[in-house]
Amino acid sequence: MSRLIKFITAAAVACSALAPFHAVAEIPIDAPRGNYEGADNIHWYNQTPLRRDLVEQLLPSATSPFRCNSENIYQACDRMTPLRDPAELYGVAGTPIFDMVVYVDNRQTPNFNNGWRRATREIRQINNALERSGVNLRVVVSHIENVDLSGFSTVSDVWNKYANTEETRELMRRHRSDGLWIVANSEAMGIDGVCGVGSLGLAQYWTPVAVTLCSDDYYYRTNSMVAPHEFGHFMGCTHDSSEDFSFVPFAHGYRDASGYHSIMAYRQETNDVEVEVFSSPFAYLSRPDVVLGSESGGDCAKAMRMVGATAALYYEREFGIFSSQGAFGALNGQQDPTSETLREIPPPLMPIFD
Repeated sequence: MSRLIKFITAAAVACSALAPFHAVAEIPIDAPRGNYEGADNIHWYNQTPLRRDLVEQLLPSATSPFRCNSENIYQACDRMTPLRDPAELYGVAGTPIFDMVVYVDNRQTPNFNNGWRRATREIRQINNALERSGVNLRVVVSHIENVDLSGFSTVSDVWNKYANTEETRELMRRHRSDGLWIVANSEAMGIDGVCGVGSLGLAQYWTPVAVTLCSDDYYYRTNSMVAPHEFGHFMGCTHDSSEDFSFVPFAHGYRDASGYHSIMAYRQETNDVEVEVFSSPFAYLSRPDVVLGSESGGDCAKAMRMVGATAALYYEREFGIFSSQGAFGALNGQQDPTSETLREIPPPLMPIFD
């Protein structure tokens, strides 16, 4: 049976006492640069672009990818770290680009309007967390549209609709994308203790799909952790060391004895302090003296650096030049035997995390 773990119950309760934030302005993703009345994040239009077509006009941010664990698909590219599942891993020099299709709930409610702005804000939250954690990976939007989510009761229902379907695979292929991000209206659907769910990567068996709630004005502070948290699941990170199915052994969150915890770790006490950084033994807080990770007991940032390029090559691995049909996936007119072997491995039954 699939694993489903509740994400933010305590955090949601803690946020119930917060005053609502001002609504964000409705500014289309394709709007020209300029100053817009009501924009809540000053100079957002001068930030690094999220649109893929604009990013493609910039200088390349990474070199061409290369296979880095050809000798042993059961180990990461450092030839020491074991992998949860055998996988062909890739490396690049520079910052690879993860292309994301974004679906936005088309229902408008008092605390959930201007959905595209809320969705792109989540993408920026992911990028901010990656940069803050020293992970060379960047997410851009390859396609965004409104969708009807009125027929679903929970975020898990939405995930089950879109994960592991030919419809979603075709969506990824059509938009040359590496993942699907769905932003649901929590006022219309209801929280029920869960602010998001996501596919646990890196997997050969299902498309990376995440569904997030808590993007409305009421739960905005909680939401600043949800988007990076679910994206961390894309990268194979789990919550803590008690979960032994992270993609590499140390790819999980970290909580220290004083209650400070990283993005992937769960809040355990009401007064716990959430720190918007992925676990790492180099993640120091000077006041108080806290380290949010250890080499053996929580280093999600390192794990994400190991697999980031491979995750950003989902389209190329499934449909493009690194697929069995692509130029680099064929040997003398035959499929790459390593890829074929991987496709014969039955999928593990743990596709969904929150």
